[in-house]
Amino acid sequence: MEKWYEKICNFGIEPETRTFNILISAYGKKRMYNKMSSVMEYMRKLSFPWTTSTYNNVIEAFSYVGDAKNMEYTIDQMRAEGVKTDTKTFCCLIRGYANAGLFPKVINTVQLAGKLEIPENTCFFNSVIYACAKAEDLMEMERVFKRMKDKQFRLDDTTFSVMVEAYRKEGMTDKVYDLEQERQMTSASEFNYRRSDEEKLELMPA
Repeated sequence: MEKWYEKICNFGIEPETRTFNILISAYGKKRMYNKMSSVMEYMRKLSFPWTTSTYNNVIEAFSYVGDAKNMEYTIDQMRAEGVKTDTKTFCCLIRGYANAGLFPKVINTVQLAGKLEIPENTCFFNSVIYACAKAEDLMEMERVFKRMKDKQFRLDDTTFSVMVEAYRKEGMTDKVYDLEQERQMTSASEFNYRRSDEEKLELMPA
């Protein structure tokens, strides 16, 4: 790690907290936990702060494999150091508990997010939909999807892909067809919206 740091500095690049966070995220996705820990230790050595993004990347790494124990250890440490949680923190926790099959903890985490007034967004709803699909609770998945639309959050490819796969797994071809139709309509609507914005910009005086 020190050689890596020296090499970056020799190129005239001064690493910052974001640099280390990107490395932690990359190692976490590859499940290279030892290297991930080394980067974090080196951050401490150089007095770089562990930020919300740093902790989120670690929690996300453990969420991929449903390692609830290490997720909870990380969130406890995050709170102990007074680092604020955000929407991504809760998205990672929800997905992690779903991957671990700990669905009561998914519910508790969603409720806690509400109590803490964590801002909801597309990613948050997608995480809850993912957890419902994992639990094979399609009725709850549909309720979450409806609430997402009622609150006018953007439906993206992840939203549709997770739900389509859940319905396909249960052989619900009619539901798959309806969703695919809705996906196409949503995509067409977004395209027209972007095109309209571009035309407005073109009409603006230079």
